[in-house]
Amino acid sequence: MADTLSADQKKDLHRRFSEMLQTGNLNGLAELIDVDEYQDMCPGVTPGWVDFETARNCFSQVYAAIPGAAMKLKDIVLVTT
Repeated sequence: MADTLSADQKKDLHRRFSEMLQTGNLNGLAELIDVDEYQDMCPGVTPGWVDFETARNCFSQVYAAIPGAAMKLKDIVLVTT
């Protein structure tokens, strides 16, 4: 998906993703990523790598349990294959 986007589209995608992480409002997250290929690890919550829906639920639980919690992009580790 990202290979076909213009520079401005990539910037907008990055901005929208950042806003979701900063606010904890994950509505619309599935519009920004390939949910079929997405994997995440929620240390201490999941037994290892999980699919999109499980990861989204994990993030939602963290945001609900810790008011004001936010993730910054520097806190994210990107793993590509």
